Amino acid sequence: MAIVCSSWCTINMGTSGRHVTHAGGNDREYVIQANCMASRMCLLVMAVEVMGGTWVVEQPSSSLLRFYPRVMDTFSMFRVTWATRWWMGHYHSKTPKRHIAWSNSKEIGLLNMGKLRGWQYHSEEYQKHKTATTTVSKNGKKSFQGRKKQLKASQTYPYRFGLRMVRILPRLLATGCKDVGEPPADFDALTCFRLQEYDDLWEDACMLDVLKYIYGNRSLKIPVEWRGHLLPSQP
Repeated sequence: MAIVCSSWCTINMGTSGRHVTHAGGNDREYVIQANCMASRMCLLVMAVEVMGGTWVVEQPSSSLLRFYPRVMDTFSMFRVTWATRWWMGHYHSKTPKRHIAWSNSKEIGLLNMGKLRGWQYHSEEYQKHKTATTTVSKNGKKSFQGRKKQLKASQTYPYRFGLRMVRILPRLLATGCKDVGEPPADFDALTCFRLQEYDDLWEDACMLDVLKYIYGNRSLKIPVEWRGHLLPSQP
């Protein structure tokens, strides 16, 4: 999973209001939407984990996503979460661009190809594609400004990176969460559902809107015995 990173990158901190200690950012609409996407990503990660699957979350290395409370809580609830960093320049990207990924499979480390050597930072080709410009004030303070067109283009994965993911996929799938066993013989899903507490409705993920959308599906068939036990606030 690789959610839109624009509001999470440090270069956008001045606009998004995000910080290591306040990764949720401000109340700008695009920040709220990004938080919603991140929270939904967490729900998907948890669903994959409890089903015994393998999940991967990817971001630019400077992303503050890992400091978002939902993400921190999600990663910390698992027995182990692996992380790795790599240079996209190793996969013939037009910029070196450092990335980071988290997974419940240690094989995610196969993305790291080591140190990036021989990159031509002063070449005309790099100057054309670099994602930010740097200026230095009279008192020596550096400031950065993103280049929208180049930032947008850098969101596309290089072909060689996609090929690498395909090649390591069998190892990722073989080493993900394997601790999920069969439920006990007397397990009753309805009883388990009824005993759940709903003190957290994940408003930040707009889950009530998702449920309303699902309930509006004409093909949805809810078993009779379950109908009386759904959230009362739902139609």
